[in-house]
Amino acid sequence: MFAVLQPALGKPNRWRERLLAFGRPPVWIEEGRAGDIRFALLRARCKKGRLSWNRIRRAAGREAGRLLLPEGCQPPPGCGVCGYDNSDYRRILLQNAFFHCMASCEPRLLTVALVDWPARYCELAVRLLARAAVVRVLTDRTDIYEVYTERARAELGAGLIVTDDVGCLESAAAVLAPEGLTGRRREAARKQGGQALIRPVNQLFFSGRADGLCGMTMDGACIRLPEPYESALPAGIDRLDFAAALYDSARPKSLARMLPLYICKEGLRIPLETAAALTAQAALRSGGLRGG
Repeated sequence: MFAVLQPALGKPNRWRERLLAFGRPPVWIEEGRAGDIRFALLRARCKKGRLSWNRIRRAAGREAGRLLLPEGCQPPPGCGVCGYDNSDYRRILLQNAFFHCMASCEPRLLTVALVDWPARYCELAVRLLARAAVVRVLTDRTDIYEVYTERARAELGAGLIVTDDVGCLESAAAVLAPEGLTGRRREAARKQGGQALIRPVNQLFFSGRADGLCGMTMDGACIRLPEPYESALPAGIDRLDFAAALYDSARPKSLARMLPLYICKEGLRIPLETAAALTAQAALRSGGLRGG
C-alpha cells in the first residue's frame, strides 16, 4: 500500500463540515481505492497556510520516504518526508515507446544503441535485437554481456555488439538510455573529480532521466491512465507518480503495456506517432549508409 498526501485547504464553510472537522487531529488517514488497489489518503490541515511535516511523517510511517505529493507541495529538507520516485516506471513507459517507434521501421535497416553502463538491461538488449538488424551496447561491464551475446547468437542468429567506446552511438538510428546518457558514471566521475558527460547525440535519443539536458523523456501530462485508475487520481497528484505507485503495488497489466501520448524534448511535446515516423526516417538513412 502507498500513501498520498492531500492537504485540507481553507476553513470548512458549512456547519456539517465544521462539525465533522471538530476534534479531528491535524493529520488523519482515509482509505482510497483504485479498482482493487487500496492506498492511504493522508488528509492534513493547514495552519496559517503551513503543513505540519513532523505530523505528516509520523502518520505516513514507513511510507514517509516515498509519499505522493500534490504539485507545488515541497517538504523542507531534513523533515523525513520525500516524494515518490517514479523512475522505474518511467523507464517501462520509455521502453514501450521505444519499441513502438521501432515497429514503424524495417528491421533489416534498423541499427539501435543501448546505453547501459552498469549492465542492468541485458535482457532488454536481447529483446531489441529481435526487432533490429544491429544492436550496439555501450557499457562498462562487457564481461557480463558475454553470456547474452552468445545467447543472442543461438536464439536469433546474430550477436550484440558490446563496447565501452561512446563512438558506437554515432552510427545508430536511435539510442535508448534507460538511466540517461551518463547513468551511474556520473557518481564515479564526481568521486574522481572528473567529467562523465558524453556529448549529446544527434540521433533520436530516448532518455530515462526526467532532468536530462538532452534527449526525449516524459512527464505526467504525457499519459492518460486507463480506467478505473484515471477516475481515482487524487487531486493535484502527477499521473506518472500515481501510475508508478499503482504499478509498484500490484503490477496491473494495463499499466505495464501503456504508451505515452507524447514524448517530451527540451520542453516540447512530440506526439508518439511523430517520433515513430522520425525513427522510420532515421532507419532508412542509416540503413542506406550501412548498405553503401
